[in-house]
Amino acid sequence: MALLVAQVHAAGAGLRPPRLVPALVLVGAGQGLVMTPLLNLVLGFVEEARAGMAAGVVSTVQQVGAALGVAVVGALFQAALRDGSGAAAYAGAFVAGMLCNLAAAVLAAGLLVRLAGAKR
Repeated sequence: MALLVAQVHAAGAGLRPPRLVPALVLVGAGQGLVMTPLLNLVLGFVEEARAGMAAGVVSTVQQVGAALGVAVVGALFQAALRDGSGAAAYAGAFVAGMLCNLAAAVLAAGLLVRLAGAKR
C-alpha cells in the first residue's frame, strides 16, 4: 500500500492507470496471502464445538468493518476533494484515503502480532 501511495503522490495529475497495475497486484496478492492465516489464527482461539458460530461472527465483523471502512475512507476522500477539482485533486484525495487504509493496516498488523503472541 505504501508503494501505491508513493506512486500516486509522485505522479499527481500525470498518473496513467496502467502504471498502477504492479502496485495493485502486490496489494491484492498480499491480502490474499494474509486472509486465510488470519482467519485460522482468530478461529484457533475458539473451542471446536463453537467453531461454526465463531466463523459466522468473524464473517459478520468483516462485513461491518468493510462497510464502516468504506464510509470513513469515502468521507475522507470527499473532504480532501473539496479543496479542488481536476486530476491533481483526485490524486491527492486518493492519497489521503490510502494513507488512512495504510494506517489501519499497520494498526491491524500490530494487533495481530499481539494476538499471535497471546496464542502461544
